[in-house]
Amino acid sequence: MASSRLDSAVAVGMEEEKDESEATPTPQPKVVPCGVCTAGTAKYKCPRCFVQTCSLPCVMKHKEDAKCSGVRNKAEYRNLTDFTDKDLQSDYHFLSDVERMADNAHREAYKAKLMLRLQLPNHLKNLVRQAFFRAVALQIMPATLQRRKDNTTYFNHKNKEMLWRIEFIFHLDDSVVLAQGKVSEKMPLKQVLAK
Repeated sequence: MASSRLDSAVAVGMEEEKDESEATPTPQPKVVPCGVCTAGTAKYKCPRCFVQTCSLPCVMKHKEDAKCSGVRNKAEYRNLTDFTDKDLQSDYHFLSDVERMADNAHREAYKAKLMLRLQLPNHLKNLVRQAFFRAVALQIMPATLQRRKDNTTYFNHKNKEMLWRIEFIFHLDDSVVLAQGKVSEKMPLKQVLAK
């Protein structure tokens, strides 16, 4: 008996809900015309500039005309009242991507330096080290390039001095290149040019 009352109460409650849902009409979505052709109904929204379009050709035309990449500006300012969980998640992923890219760049630069050091013969490693002590960031080119073959710079252990190969390029009517090898680091520029 108690269960039949409960069933009838539930049935009455469900009928009342049906009546209320039928009485209040569901709001129809706002019809927005296409922002490009204005003929169709907009279905898509550009994540970057929020232009609404109706089809792929209109999207492509919008990107071409407005020079829009279609990629949302992840660093765009959002007012705190407009900030949602989706924005928070997007910011988190953006910061994670930035951190990963910075870490990868650091690792790649370190690997490149390490590989270069491992590939250099000892006399070139010493040459780079001695140049560093003289506040010169000497970079060694790959062995296959002609400029590395022409470079005769070396460190004289006996006199503890660098002997540089220097090229002077004068840009006149015709470029004039004067190359001089075994120039001591102690020699003044005036003497080098006098030769």
